[in-house]
Amino acid sequence: KVYNAYSSMPSLSEVLWELRIWILFFGCINFIPIVYFNVTIDLSVEDEVVVLNEEFATCLTHSGWRFYGLANCGWCAKQKGLFGRTMKRIIFIDCAENKDVCKEKQVDAYPTWIKFDEDGNETNRWKGFVSLETWDILEDC
Repeated sequence: KVYNAYSSMPSLSEVLWELRIWILFFGCINFIPIVYFNVTIDLSVEDEVVVLNEEFATCLTHSGWRFYGLANCGWCAKQKGLFGRTMKRIIFIDCAENKDVCKEKQVDAYPTWIKFDEDGNETNRWKGFVSLETWDILEDC
């Protein structure tokens, strides 16, 4: 269609001008997935109250809770953000560095919280982000 409208072979710019609708259409179709799959979701804890009470974090550790996760895990970062500066009181096991420990404890999701009794036996397990409301239910700290 484009070639037949001209008496001689059209230039590249003329062909592109005639195909501008198709080029725009295919450009948009390809642009949508690029934007969709490359937009990062902010997993900040602005909607959560940050734990400032170091006794609460210490109580969780003394109660036997251990935090298993990955350094580059988004939900683990959100969990760490919830504890803020009190995170130093929480025992965090990085499963990228301690693969054998995580495999032994059958940690298959991040973050995972495991509670142990004094003898080292598992008494409770929680997979996923744990909010302050959930900690209120799980522990009496």
